Amino acid sequence: MVNSSDKVPSSAVAEQVLLIHKSRLSIDKENLNRRILKYKWYRLQEIPLDDLEREHGSFEHNSTDTRVADYFVQDQSAIPPIVLGCKYSSGLYEVVDGIHRAAAKRKRGEPIIQAYVPLSD
Repeated sequence: MVNSSDKVPSSAVAEQVLLIHKSRLSIDKENLNRRILKYKWYRLQEIPLDDLEREHGSFEHNSTDTRVADYFVQDQSAIPPIVLGCKYSSGLYEVVDGIHRAAAKRKRGEPIIQAYVPLSD
Protein backbone atom coordinates (compact mmCIF):
# COMPACT_ATOMS: atom_id res chain seq x y z
CA MET A 1 0.00 0.00 0.00
CA VAL A 2 1.33 3.42 -0.93
CA ASN A 3 1.27 6.13 1.73
CA SER A 4 0.63 9.18 -0.43
CA SER A 5 1.02 11.65 2.45
CA ASP A 6 4.80 11.24 2.76
CA LYS A 7 7.04 13.70 0.95
CA VAL A 8 10.28 12.28 -0.39
CA PRO A 9 13.27 14.55 -1.06
CA SER A 10 14.46 14.65 -4.65
CA SER A 11 17.96 13.59 -3.56
CA ALA A 12 16.54 10.28 -2.27
CA VAL A 13 14.65 9.72 -5.54
CA ALA A 14 17.81 10.45 -7.58
CA GLU A 15 19.84 8.07 -5.41
CA GLN A 16 17.32 5.27 -5.95
CA VAL A 17 17.34 5.82 -9.71
CA LEU A 18 21.12 5.70 -9.87
CA LEU A 19 21.08 2.43 -7.92
CA ILE A 20 18.61 0.95 -10.40
CA HIS A 21 20.89 1.90 -13.28
CA LYS A 22 24.26 1.25 -11.63
CA SER A 23 25.22 -1.43 -14.16
CA ARG A 24 24.22 0.59 -17.23
CA LEU A 25 27.16 2.58 -18.51
CA SER A 26 25.16 4.29 -21.26
CA ILE A 27 22.82 6.19 -18.94
CA ASP A 28 23.34 9.95 -18.86
CA LYS A 29 23.54 10.25 -15.09
CA GLU A 30 24.13 13.99 -15.10
CA ASN A 31 21.05 14.69 -17.24
CA LEU A 32 18.92 12.28 -15.23
CA ASN A 33 20.02 13.85 -11.96
CA ARG A 34 19.29 17.34 -13.29
CA ARG A 35 15.79 16.30 -14.40
CA ILE A 36 15.02 14.79 -10.98
CA LEU A 37 16.70 17.41 -8.79
CA LYS A 38 14.89 20.32 -10.42
CA TYR A 39 12.04 19.47 -8.04
CA LYS A 40 12.57 19.67 -4.30
CA TRP A 41 10.02 17.05 -3.22
CA TYR A 42 8.19 14.05 -4.62
CA ARG A 43 5.25 12.02 -3.39
CA LEU A 44 4.87 8.29 -4.01
CA GLN A 45 1.47 7.70 -5.61
CA GLU A 46 -0.42 5.20 -7.71
CA ILE A 47 -0.87 6.67 -11.18
CA PRO A 48 -2.99 5.30 -14.05
CA LEU A 49 -0.79 4.20 -16.95
CA ASP A 50 -3.12 6.13 -19.24
CA ASP A 51 -1.89 9.34 -17.53
CA LEU A 52 1.68 8.84 -18.82
CA GLU A 53 3.03 10.49 -21.95
CA ARG A 54 3.78 7.87 -24.61
CA GLU A 55 6.51 9.73 -26.41
CA HIS A 56 6.89 8.30 -29.92
CA GLY A 57 4.77 5.26 -28.98
CA SER A 58 7.39 4.25 -26.42
CA PHE A 59 5.18 1.75 -24.55
CA GLU A 60 4.58 -0.25 -27.67
CA HIS A 61 8.11 0.21 -29.03
CA ASN A 62 9.74 -0.86 -25.75
CA SER A 63 7.45 -3.82 -25.17
CA THR A 64 9.91 -6.15 -26.93
CA ASP A 65 12.97 -4.81 -25.07
CA THR A 66 14.71 -7.36 -22.82
CA ARG A 67 14.38 -4.99 -19.85
CA VAL A 68 10.60 -5.01 -20.32
CA ALA A 69 10.67 -8.81 -20.42
CA ASP A 70 12.73 -8.87 -17.20
CA TYR A 71 10.28 -6.57 -15.40
CA PHE A 72 7.33 -8.52 -16.83
CA VAL A 73 8.38 -11.75 -15.05
CA GLN A 74 9.59 -10.15 -11.80
CA ASP A 75 7.61 -10.13 -8.58
CA GLN A 76 5.56 -6.99 -9.16
CA SER A 77 5.96 -5.83 -5.56
CA ALA A 78 9.76 -5.75 -6.09
CA ILE A 79 9.66 -3.38 -9.07
CA PRO A 80 10.81 0.14 -8.10
CA PRO A 81 8.48 3.08 -8.68
CA ILE A 82 8.93 5.14 -11.83
CA VAL A 83 9.79 8.85 -11.67
CA LEU A 84 7.57 11.45 -13.28
CA GLY A 85 8.33 15.01 -14.30
CA CYS A 86 6.08 17.80 -15.41
CA LYS A 87 2.42 17.41 -16.17
CA TYR A 88 1.76 18.63 -19.71
CA SER A 89 -1.21 20.75 -20.72
CA SER A 90 -2.68 17.52 -22.13
CA GLY A 91 -2.89 16.23 -18.54
CA LEU A 92 -0.24 13.56 -19.19
CA TYR A 93 2.96 13.22 -17.17
CA GLU A 94 6.50 13.18 -18.54
CA VAL A 95 8.24 9.90 -17.64
CA VAL A 96 11.73 10.83 -16.38
CA ASP A 97 12.72 7.29 -15.46
CA GLY A 98 10.90 3.98 -15.73
CA ILE A 99 9.53 3.67 -19.25
CA HIS A 100 10.48 -0.03 -19.35
CA ARG A 101 8.74 -0.67 -16.01
CA ALA A 102 5.64 1.14 -17.31
CA ALA A 103 5.74 -0.88 -20.55
CA ALA A 104 5.94 -4.12 -18.55
CA LYS A 105 2.91 -3.11 -16.44
CA ARG A 106 0.97 -2.22 -19.57
CA LYS A 107 1.95 -5.55 -21.17
CA ARG A 108 0.65 -7.35 -18.05
CA GLY A 109 -2.66 -5.52 -18.46
CA GLU A 110 -2.28 -3.62 -15.21
CA PRO A 111 -3.94 -0.19 -15.15
CA ILE A 112 -1.78 1.56 -12.51
CA ILE A 113 1.84 1.98 -11.48
CA GLN A 114 3.61 3.38 -8.45
CA ALA A 115 5.35 6.62 -9.29
CA TYR A 116 7.26 9.43 -7.66
CA VAL A 117 5.29 12.52 -8.63
CA PRO A 118 6.98 15.93 -8.25
CA LEU A 119 5.38 18.41 -5.89
CA SER A 120 5.10 22.11 -6.64
CA ASP A 121 7.10 24.33 -4.34
